Amino acid sequence: MIWKLNKELLPEALAKSGAHEAGIAIFQKKTEIIPLQLAKVRTPAANILKQELLACGGDAVTPAGTVTGKDEYVDIILLGTLRQYETLCAKLLQMPFFGLDKWKCEIQNILQEQQIQTVLANGKVLNYSKTLIMGIINVTPDSFFEHSRVTEYDVLQRAERLLDEGADILDMGGESTRPNSQPVSAGIEQQRLLPMLKAVREKFDGAIISIDTYHGDTAKKALDMGVDIINDVSGGADTTLINVVKKNKAPLVLTYNGTGNIKQATETLLQKSEQFGLGKDKIIFDPGIGFGKTVAENLEIIRDSDVLINYGYPVLLGASRKSVIGAVLDLPPEERLTGTLAISVKSVLNGINILRVHDVLENVRAVRMAEALK
Repeated sequence: MIWKLNKELLPEALAKSGAHEAGIAIFQKKTEIIPLQLAKVRTPAANILKQELLACGGDAVTPAGTVTGKDEYVDIILLGTLRQYETLCAKLLQMPFFGLDKWKCEIQNILQEQQIQTVLANGKVLNYSKTLIMGIINVTPDSFFEHSRVTEYDVLQRAERLLDEGADILDMGGESTRPNSQPVSAGIEQQRLLPMLKAVREKFDGAIISIDTYHGDTAKKALDMGVDIINDVSGGADTTLINVVKKNKAPLVLTYNGTGNIKQATETLLQKSEQFGLGKDKIIFDPGIGFGKTVAENLEIIRDSDVLINYGYPVLLGASRKSVIGAVLDLPPEERLTGTLAISVKSVLNGINILRVHDVLENVRAVRMAEALK
């Protein structure tokens, strides 16, 4: 009798194999091919990486013409087990040329097991032992999903309901980012947002609150009122906001608000995180569903969002009731809950850390079930 072991069952099978404990640890490193894509590798380095990984028992995918050095830089894909990468990195220690020392460090960093966490402005630590649910509170008159809008008369009831339903974070915003929405000034945003924020902060003292803004002045005033996270859909366009976040030691949700695929989103977010000089415990990546992307681009980002997990940053996905669901199912926002839940389950299986949603109760139930199956 013979059967195939999937990667979830393999650790248990190894533990029951009767092999020596030290041997099991070695076998575990040989059990799974880990594909790594390297961008803009100098051509001589690409050839060396391929030959050295082949010698370790792995392989590499390089563009035609790499051997002849036709292009100065190429993108390559490495295919190796953890054990093979360890051997490769040991070899690269002896090769401080063509940027190979840099690639050794990057390979080690991406494979190193890290405890992903976020340190809030007040020093409290968010751990991601489960997928967190961020409940949306729109204090705007024109958000795309009408039922998510609140006024000063019902904001406390909405916040209480979302927390009771299992929201880990409340996300409050005073400007709509729906397609074709008109931008508002920081002053108008603050008139809408700050009084309601003050009420929610005072009544729910222990709640974790994020505000959705790209204005530095709004961020400063909100942080002074005890906000925990700044959710910037502009991707850090306002340097004032970045300086405010740094000064207050607050985490920043860094959104990719351009068009393109998951590779472009990843490269842009990584570049910006380095540019801003914030630590991994102060940045949360958001690949930005919507923001002018095509349906195909949005679907690719949702499907391949696990790529972002590999870089050691927490990842947030906000696709709740968005137009990509409407395009696929031909439904208005009011009927997109089931499509949202499908994306939430896929996101859990991809390892996404935070889901930003309108319907907290339904998403909490779907997410907890998906986690049990995972």
